[in-house]
Amino acid sequence: MASTTIVGFEVKRILMDSGSAAEVLTREAYQKMGLKEQALKRTSLLYGFANHLVEVKGCITLPITMTE
Repeated sequence: MASTTIVGFEVKRILMDSGSAAEVLTREAYQKMGLKEQALKRTSLLYGFANHLVEVKGCITLPITMTE
C-alpha cells in the first residue's frame, strides 16, 4: 500500500495505473483540498470508455510526495 501527500493532504487510497491516459481528481476531493476553480486551466475534451463525452472542469498540476 502506498500513501502520498498532495498539496499538504495525506492520501491513503491510491489507484496506480501506469496505462492511464488521464489522471482524475473528483470535484469533492478538489474542494476539500481548498483549491479554487480559478486555478484550473482549460483543457481538451475527455471521452469515456464508451466514447461518451465527459465534462471536464480543467486541469491543474499539483505537487505530490510519495512514501512507502
